Amino acid sequence: MPRFKNENHTVEKICPTCKKAFSSFLSLNKIYCSLTCYHQGGNKHCRPENKLTKKCDYCGKDVTRPASNFHAEKTFCDYACMAKWQSCNIRQENHPRWTGGRRNTRGCGWRVARDEARRLAKGRCKMCHVKANTVHHKIPVRCFKSPSDAHSQSNLIVLCPSCHPKMEKIFRETMPLLDLIQWKNQNNSV
Repeated sequence: MPRFKNENHTVEKICPTCKKAFSSFLSLNKIYCSLTCYHQGGNKHCRPENKLTKKCDYCGKDVTRPASNFHAEKTFCDYACMAKWQSCNIRQENHPRWTGGRRNTRGCGWRVARDEARRLAKGRCKMCHVKANTVHHKIPVRCFKSPSDAHSQSNLIVLCPSCHPKMEKIFRETMPLLDLIQWKNQNNSV
């Protein structure tokens, strides 16, 4: 009669590292008596003959790893090299989420609102009164829940090419990033 429940499912083995006898469940298929013996004598994944050396695809240094760790098409010595390679090579049509070209991020009604702002300003810059064509959003389109909400005439101003950067600077100075985020959150919650 077996001493314990699964005694019939055990097998006696001899550890190839320390040569001691040990018993193991047949289903485990253990070869070594302990992890220490496993690492000392027979871990086939850490043996030098199972390691490969390849060149890093970014910096060209030799990379030596177990053969099972070379599973990607490209080889990099570390994450920094991988990130640098990706920033140089995975762009535009090479990026998996590339949808092509530039999108119109201004939303519906932009052309009509822009033309109306130009008509109301009579084609003149609101700051220096020279002939102007550029229509500027006082509060950027990105701050609105819907881009078309940004196209009210009270938010638009016609500026010349030299005054446009000045207005951008004034906006950045008078409404720092934190205030801009709070303003955006207040307007989007309505």
